[in-house]
Amino acid sequence: MKKSLVAVGVIAALGVIWTGAAWYTGKQLQQRLPSSLQQLNQQLTAQFPGANLAITVEDYQRGVFSSKMRHVLHISSAGRSDKQTVSFLTTVDHGPFPQSELKRFNLLPSMAAAHSTLENTPYSAGVFRITKGESPFTLDSRFSYGQTMAVRLNIIPLNLGVVNFSGTKINVDGHFAKKTGELKFNLNTAGFELRVSNGEDVSEQILLKGLEISNNTVNGAFGLPVGKQSIALKQLSVTRDGAEKVAIDNLNVTGVSRETGDTLSTSVDYNIAALKVDKLNVGAMKLALQFDNLDGSVLKTVLAAIDEYKQDEMMDEVSLGAVLSEQINANLPQLLKRHPSISIKPFNWKNSQGESSFNMNLVFQPVAEGDTSPVAFIKQIDSNLAISMPMAKEAMAQITQLQGHTAEDSRRFAEHQVDLWTGTAQVLQMIQFDTQKQKITSQLNYKDGVANLNGSEMTLEELTKLFSK
Repeated sequence: MKKSLVAVGVIAALGVIWTGAAWYTGKQLQQRLPSSLQQLNQQLTAQFPGANLAITVEDYQRGVFSSKMRHVLHISSAGRSDKQTVSFLTTVDHGPFPQSELKRFNLLPSMAAAHSTLENTPYSAGVFRITKGESPFTLDSRFSYGQTMAVRLNIIPLNLGVVNFSGTKINVDGHFAKKTGELKFNLNTAGFELRVSNGEDVSEQILLKGLEISNNTVNGAFGLPVGKQSIALKQLSVTRDGAEKVAIDNLNVTGVSRETGDTLSTSVDYNIAALKVDKLNVGAMKLALQFDNLDGSVLKTVLAAIDEYKQDEMMDEVSLGAVLSEQINANLPQLLKRHPSISIKPFNWKNSQGESSFNMNLVFQPVAEGDTSPVAFIKQIDSNLAISMPMAKEAMAQITQLQGHTAEDSRRFAEHQVDLWTGTAQVLQMIQFDTQKQKITSQLNYKDGVANLNGSEMTLEELTKLFSK
């Protein structure tokens, strides 16, 4: 009997503690809401300058275990006096054990869990007519005490007549630290299907499978993100009237940025396992780009100027391009002092008949005032080219066939063109050709005014004349 009373007392005590913790969490959330909204609106203004977007919270109702509120997105369109609003209904379950998470058998302590849906208002009534009264999406978010966040976005299937969307589920897990600017997240979705018809028996289909985006960066000394970012896509295809037009298998993009003293370096790697155009397998491709010795202060100045000009509602893409060009020209002398470089290591293209590759390292240098010759900016070049003749002929034949020629005519044309180009380049000593291996190679090295092409030393002027023939 005593043990039973003790057990009941413990359960009661835990219940009181849970209730008190939930009440305290709800109170803290309400107190922090104004500052969080202010930060969010500042980010909206920075990311979408001139869009006049703002978010407010209305009808906040705080309870012991949960709170309810309405988030309202205000949109002020240019040239219109009235404001458009989109409303979202949100229920926040208080920690340390949010009720909605317990229903999912997630027993880990969390600060809060939120469930949001689109509200049926006059502005969104058209959407709800299509979905028969159901919110087109639900957004579930979980916030931990360690500044991590998990988001689940569920978009229902939509039939808009000419547009049909299969629906999708998107999951995001992330962490953000305001002091360091650390941002970690991983986004993934199984994919979706989108069909578009113009009402004349002409339809297009976009199919996306297995998308994952990840980010692991911090703000560096120059206020720029430093770290790793990546995109992985299992499959993307575009079909028109039942015929596949473009298909990409296993696309991977990885970017890495680093700081070394006053300079920045960044690399971007692209990989495609297979690219198909009109059912022709063009092949697999890989491109690795590397940018080194970039002056951090110059990049910070240029990007800050661009952000400032973006605030101007009248700024279009042409004007923004002019601003970018102006900033680069003004800061170019300082940028060149670091001897920045661009590398391609490598570019590979592989098809059913072979593989070709290209490697290059290009180093820049400061120039004398008034010297506008493009060559004057180049301090050093190192490049290697290796082409498989069968691979080149197959690629040329496919390109010709995609232009509407028959497969046989395309093959004959490719044989003639590649042989003609190879013979001409060999006569000019631009390449070396191994008849046994059916392989073309070319090596170019240039430094401080002296060039070496396939073992033959020459001046820059002689090299320029050779390539201009």
